[in-house]
Amino acid sequence: MPWLAVAAVALLWPARAIGPLDGIPLDSRAEAVAVGLVFPTLAWLFPQFFLSWTGRGLALALLSIKLAGALVLTPEGWCERLMTPVPIAPDANQIQLAWDARADWRSAVPRCSAILARPYPDLRSFPAWFLNVPGPAGRPPGAVVAMTVEGYVAAPAAGTLSVAVPPGQKMFGAIDEAAIEDARPVALASGIHHVRLWTVFSGERWQFVPAWNDSNLFSSVLTTVDSPRQIDRILWRPVRALTATLAMVLLIVWIAAAAVWFAPGALTAAWIGASSAIAFLAGAAGVHSAGRFAVLMLLAAVLVPVPARLRHARGAVLLVGVPWLALFAGSSLADVGRMTLFTPGDDFWFFQRFAYRIYMQGYWLEGGQWTFWFQPLYRWIIGASHIAFGDSSVGEWYLDAACLLVGAQFAFVVCHRVATFQWGIAASALTLATVAVGPAWWIVGRDLSEITAAGFAYTAALLLVTARRPGIWRAGAAGILAVLCFYTRLNHLPWVCALVALLVPFDVTAGALWRPRAWLSKVSLASGAVIVAVLGAGLALFAWRTWYYTGVFSLFHGTQRQLVATILPTDTPAQAIRHMVESVMMLVTVQDPARFDPRAILVVGGVLVAVLALLGVPWFRDVPGGPALFCAAGLAGALVGRGTAYVGRFSIHLMPVAVALAACFFARLVERFRPRDTIREA
Repeated sequence: MPWLAVAAVALLWPARAIGPLDGIPLDSRAEAVAVGLVFPTLAWLFPQFFLSWTGRGLALALLSIKLAGALVLTPEGWCERLMTPVPIAPDANQIQLAWDARADWRSAVPRCSAILARPYPDLRSFPAWFLNVPGPAGRPPGAVVAMTVEGYVAAPAAGTLSVAVPPGQKMFGAIDEAAIEDARPVALASGIHHVRLWTVFSGERWQFVPAWNDSNLFSSVLTTVDSPRQIDRILWRPVRALTATLAMVLLIVWIAAAAVWFAPGALTAAWIGASSAIAFLAGAAGVHSAGRFAVLMLLAAVLVPVPARLRHARGAVLLVGVPWLALFAGSSLADVGRMTLFTPGDDFWFFQRFAYRIYMQGYWLEGGQWTFWFQPLYRWIIGASHIAFGDSSVGEWYLDAACLLVGAQFAFVVCHRVATFQWGIAASALTLATVAVGPAWWIVGRDLSEITAAGFAYTAALLLVTARRPGIWRAGAAGILAVLCFYTRLNHLPWVCALVALLVPFDVTAGALWRPRAWLSKVSLASGAVIVAVLGAGLALFAWRTWYYTGVFSLFHGTQRQLVATILPTDTPAQAIRHMVESVMMLVTVQDPARFDPRAILVVGGVLVAVLALLGVPWFRDVPGGPALFCAAGLAGALVGRGTAYVGRFSIHLMPVAVALAACFFARLVERFRPRDTIREA
């Protein structure tokens, strides 16, 4: 919806007036959760809000305030430069770039590395993500980084300016024309003062906390990058307050309108509120400890008496998705506005380094490599996340949470259509619980591409399974998402090709697939052709890019295709079969090397159901044929490539469809043994 895009721009656009909910970078806790998590959730659940004049008016008012501020106000904050003794990379500069869209991030030699608009109490709170890039500059504690700060203070009355730095650290500079050579407080008269400061950080004890009369400088008085004008001194507080108020009112009114629209009832609302609060607190206490057990709580959602009007996909998001996202809202609080120092040489470090090269160094098509030894698209995605959230990696946490929830929604839709709403809720909660308690939980938020790739694929799948007969536009969108899934994880190519299987109606069982005359007329062949055509175009573009840099028109030239090949050139037929079985079992058991793990029982069971159903085994063949084919195709990549390292990562894409099939099988089993006079829910 166009107005949804207007609201997104209004909330994300960086305001000239620094304050709460001032737009990107989302480096304060309130705006990271409100704009980075609550806003996308509301956009998913209730986009109809912007059919009302209230929603449109609030979005337009917020955008107008920010645009007006951009035209007449001087940017607030101070200009911060971060410099290393030598460039951190051969084609970089000594003046470093931070992930701050308000600064000169597209300039080779920036005036400002970042806009200083908040205190930096320790090393991780500095916008110094560039320390992740290896080179002669080194990393803490060996890194040496010079910092210069320049800006203006408009003091309404006499006061004291102070800057807290680590004990014993020297700070030099000048305020107006008076030189300073230490970090002692400086008394200033009312009026406008030009501030220039310089210091050098080394070791691991970094600190830079400006204060005005012992309070946060940036919330106490007007600070600007350039000399403030009279209009800045008049409007800075009103514009700051109005921007925050409009953003808050927009989200609060949106939530209230959604509550009225859904009218969940007292018991359902109590569940949503209580489970979300528990999940939030569990996430804040420890996402890898209390958080994992909080996910198991979602299984109780099947017992919640849900009104008939909420027995649909959005109702499932309310019951299961909102508490799930609340878990990550709580777990992210400690990391908002704080950078992560990655271990050099790990896969997630490479993705981060490539993202920096794309966005900060301008290699938009090259992306850091002429051929993709590491998976391609994810580096572009990480860069976009950093533009939104700054130097922190909170955006990657939110992205993984959303992608896993999309997979859980697919499981819900399948089981809801095949069985009942309660079975759908059970499948959704079990999908998330399988991730949370299983071996793959540790990779969530760890900057690996598997979860994002699965998110693209299951979004495409939802477009196909939520319509009785998907039209051309849904098929085209699904094809684009399939291309993005392949770009994100190249080994998913056989799997995304199987998206066309989801065009088969759910009333066609796996056993009936062997009789195409009985169901082929129910399938939109035009939609299937569109998916195949879009996917083919995406593959051609990918191969063209490789040709552009290397002269070889290929999908896999320069990738790890040969390194991770399941079948080696020296393998005998028996060895080849053994290697393929081992590779497939690694995916199915969610362990490497393959071994039984009770935490993966639903994945093993779901894959077994899919295979037996496609073989026409009685009792199993009644599950829907499309998802069974889609699940079996998820194993195909393992036949040609054997994933290594990071236990559980290569099974992520199997979990939603496998859990869905396991739940469908048990639903059919329960129905088979249910007394005949029991009325089945519609």
